[in-house]
Amino acid sequence: MSASPFRALHIGDLHFWAVPGDPRSYLGKRALGVANLLLKRRLKFPTAEAAPRVLARAAELRPGAALFSGDFSTTALPAEFAAAASAILAEPALAGRVRAVPGNHDRYTGGARRGLLFERHLAEPLGAPAGFPRAEELAPGLGLLQLDGGCANGLRSFGRVAPEDAARARAALEPLRAGLRALLVLCHFPGEDPPPPLQPSRRGELRGAAPLLDSLNQLGVPVLFLHGHHHYRWAFRSAARPNIAYLNAGSPTMIQRGASAPDLGFFELGWDGAALAVALHRLAEGAWRVEPVGLPAPGAAVDLQRG
Repeated sequence: MSASPFRALHIGDLHFWAVPGDPRSYLGKRALGVANLLLKRRLKFPTAEAAPRVLARAAELRPGAALFSGDFSTTALPAEFAAAASAILAEPALAGRVRAVPGNHDRYTGGARRGLLFERHLAEPLGAPAGFPRAEELAPGLGLLQLDGGCANGLRSFGRVAPEDAARARAALEPLRAGLRALLVLCHFPGEDPPPPLQPSRRGELRGAAPLLDSLNQLGVPVLFLHGHHHYRWAFRSAARPNIAYLNAGSPTMIQRGASAPDLGFFELGWDGAALAVALHRLAEGAWRVEPVGLPAPGAAVDLQRG
């Protein structure tokens, strides 16, 4: 894939975390999030050590675009966003190439949503365009649509595509349609779920997405829906909308059950002007390896998680 004229990388949930010092930060939903962090999550996410290794490898590839599908933070604290931004900015080859959407943890509280903490403390320092939905041409024939599925969900973790956002997404894509040969969609939540046993719980997490997905399928070009949210890496093609395939980057900083270390990895997307090629970069036995990923047939899924 190194000969591809354009290279994009897809990196999943980094989940930087911090324990807030201000007692006011413990009000509402964040109190539960911090309790979970102290009891379990901090042991499962050695992010401070794992994320720089992933980002350093990503920078070595000098991508045309670094696509992050959200959940940079754990409870949407400014300190968590600042840590994520600092880690990315430490790699000059990524600076100015970041495209990022927020995850549910980046919109964790009502204050984080209303105050646009993701935009102020992460997107702006990185120079990443914000304001969603938004569309752009990454390379001739290759489009990118960015969606923010964040919404008020109480103690839940689902997302939503409101009818007005679906209409705005379609309008944003309209200037690209004439020359579009393939489309990348960047969203934290998957629009559809793979068959069990890959994802037996927390299904249907992007509510209201069906009309937009139908529109994307009707574009008549390959659509690669890049997401995270579920901390498990897979590839899946929709049975109902066969032009749409899903890539779940998982979380490269999370220790999976039964494993002793995170499965460090991310996707590389190569575009030659006519077709997309996908590869998985993964650290195995102390060395980075590149594994080609074939997108499955409609209704089928591929397990890409190690450990």
